[in-house]
Amino acid sequence: MRNTLTFGFIFLFFISCKYQKIEKKPVIELYLTKTRIKSSQGVAIDDSIIDSLGYTDSKNRFNFNIIRLDTTSNQLIFAGEFKATKRDLKDKPFLEAHRIIRFNHKNGHLVVDSIGAKRISELSNSNNIGHQFVLTLDNEPKLFGYFYSYPFSFYCHTYNYDFSREIQKKEFELTHGIHGRKVNLEKENYELFSILNKTKIRRE
Repeated sequence: MRNTLTFGFIFLFFISCKYQKIEKKPVIELYLTKTRIKSSQGVAIDDSIIDSLGYTDSKNRFNFNIIRLDTTSNQLIFAGEFKATKRDLKDKPFLEAHRIIRFNHKNGHLVVDSIGAKRISELSNSNNIGHQFVLTLDNEPKLFGYFYSYPFSFYCHTYNYDFSREIQKKEFELTHGIHGRKVNLEKENYELFSILNKTKIRRE
């Protein structure tokens, strides 16, 4: 009888440890990139293209080494899609896990504390090119986009959090592209969605 009870306790302890391991919530953090990563969208722009499209007067205003061109629409891509590895990220998170109050696994809606809001609102003027961010789960890059100061988010062709430099808001909607399309991470980034969704379901 005693051996049976001992075995039962050991079994329950093993199941409990295994369940707790599954229950572990991923650590969500946001990093800025060390340097600007060139977008994979469009094509590089040389002087002849700049002149032919009538952007000669803008040569001193914009960095055409990082701006790309959509050859279908002849539209400039100031902030396009990119990928980053851990080596591309700054050493310390821009938003540590304890600064992120909530990240919606379905639409990317972000809620931060007052210090996080202050950091975002104090990002420097990006001259229409935004600040590249990378969202990580347990230090692994999962989502790539830009922080953009209103109204320049119009220039972003991928994911972005739009913020106001005058108002320290704590909630940020993740949108996509120059038209501000709403995001569906289940369809667009299923890996990120599924990891967070499983954790959320098991914790309810």
